[in-house]
Amino acid sequence: MRVLVALNHPAHYHVFKRLIKKLRLKQNSVLVVIRSKDVLEELLVSDKIPYKILSKKREKSSGRFTLFLNSLEFTKHFLLMSSYALRFRPHILIGTDMAIGLVSQLLRSKSIVVNEDDFNANTSFCKVAYPFATKIVAPNYTEVGRYRAKKINYNGIQKMTYLNDIEGSRTYLKNLFSIENNENYVIIRIVSLTAGHDINASSGGISINLLEEIIDILLPKFSVLISSEKGLPSRFDNYLIKGNRQHVHLLMRYASFFIGDSQSMCAEAGILGVPFVRFNDFVDKISYLRDLEEVYRLGWGFTTKQRQMFLQRVKFLVDQDNMKREWETKRTRLFNDKEDLTDILMILICHGQWGEHRL
Repeated sequence: MRVLVALNHPAHYHVFKRLIKKLRLKQNSVLVVIRSKDVLEELLVSDKIPYKILSKKREKSSGRFTLFLNSLEFTKHFLLMSSYALRFRPHILIGTDMAIGLVSQLLRSKSIVVNEDDFNANTSFCKVAYPFATKIVAPNYTEVGRYRAKKINYNGIQKMTYLNDIEGSRTYLKNLFSIENNENYVIIRIVSLTAGHDINASSGGISINLLEEIIDILLPKFSVLISSEKGLPSRFDNYLIKGNRQHVHLLMRYASFFIGDSQSMCAEAGILGVPFVRFNDFVDKISYLRDLEEVYRLGWGFTTKQRQMFLQRVKFLVDQDNMKREWETKRTRLFNDKEDLTDILMILICHGQWGEHRL
């Protein structure tokens, strides 16, 4: 069988990495196509996964030409994916790219869109991806609008598929990131908020002034490590994470806690058993984060109108002693409750079980 896997983000590669390897072990042909972003290419090269580039992340634009530029980029992206697909002739297209449904229609192939964002939180993506997809694989609580007949539910969070077996002790951190064995550190993640969720409107995040306040609260009790998708003033250079970014999940695993305006990495922190504090205007809009925050109590979310509450929570965490044992118990409960996405996708692809609501 020939399978085309389309990826738009480093986190998406982590989601599909085990699937790609399992498919190849079963003698299936796999073509990986990507929208290059952040460390996605580094990860693929490191794992010796061949890939084709469809497009690259561009800088955030504003004004009257934004919609035109987005449309132009998508058209070029779609045409290039179609070109590769016409030569590869996949039986199934799968991934997180909104173009795969359209391309599958062109080829008369099947397509599986994998998504965990609610329809109203990622409307632009869903309106393009869902009408043409054969199936939509999403957590059971994820809303897919009027496309419920296409949805295959699973009881899980897609990021869990690559965060259940993070290997390595704290001793590795010294070689990878120059972190001492007894060093307590907090990671701050800042994103540009130009992902699919934010096509329609800005959703806030951590500003430079707020970042300075956070650092003042954390020092001197904790070392501060910053991961930023956008450029920061040079005065923050000493805080930037230096080292092999492919091992960032190991670095997160041993953090005292995590602060960010990134949906993906806040969720990853919680799944790794690390307390997280999230600051943006997607709070209460994304079901899987609500699950992590309200059901499993792994983190907290605050909107940009709740700045003081956010800072108070950061201060609260600074004053706490080691919370690792409590969060490990919460993490164990999470993994005991949930299903593995990779196993579900393997059944779908290799055994053709296309049930309407369950496998």
